[in-house]
Amino acid sequence: MVDRRGIAAERMEAARSLIRIADRVQLDRRANDLPYPEIVSACRGDLSAAVDRGITRLTASDRPGFDLGVQLALFSNALAESAPAWAADAGHRLAAAHPGDRALRELAEFG
Repeated sequence: MVDRRGIAAERMEAARSLIRIADRVQLDRRANDLPYPEIVSACRGDLSAAVDRGITRLTASDRPGFDLGVQLALFSNALAESAPAWAADAGHRLAAAHPGDRALRELAEFG
């Protein structure tokens, strides 16, 4: 039998694993499930690294077969409270990489 801490740790590690591949794999609706405060707090470095890698990918015109820009916008927005300067810079870099209309709407809605 696994106690609550074990389940919580397993879920956190699953979230971290998804975040780490978010610049290469379509997360669909799972991307919306990741930016909870406890996940953002525990995975801040992984989130920012995924956004940075994804922006580099879009800037190099390496367009995957899914809407990477939206995933990056969601992650960038999720970090805005804990890392406002980084999130603002990431939002500007993402917008400059022409991420698509949905991503630009996500960025605009957040601020």
